[in-house]
Amino acid sequence: MVPRQVTFVTSGVWKDCVGIDGITGATVAGVHKSMSSCVQPADGPLTFTVDWSNGATSTVWGDWPVGMVQPTVGELTVVDGLGAGGRVRIVANYNVWAPETVIGCLTGGISSGTGMVQSITFL
Repeated sequence: MVPRQVTFVTSGVWKDCVGIDGITGATVAGVHKSMSSCVQPADGPLTFTVDWSNGATSTVWGDWPVGMVQPTVGELTVVDGLGAGGRVRIVANYNVWAPETVIGCLTGGISSGTGMVQSITFL
């Protein structure tokens, strides 16, 4: 199981946001690149952009350590836009034990996977 370059694409919609007047939700798009194998965590950098419901944007970046133990928890930095200089704590669950993932590890490799963000907190 030789590590290889893996690129994960993230997209989604945040709903029921609270804490900042005028923001009720957002759309999110991002990319996570890492060297990974089925026995080596995908711990490369994650960059994503948040388009807030009030028209503002934020860019978030940092190392994102996806491993076999779930949930994945990490803190990233807001590098641009609304909240720049602040930190974000993310809790996400990836389906690393899904049958197609396990079979992929034992055969030709994994080309896709799924996960869900449990919470995002701007610190």
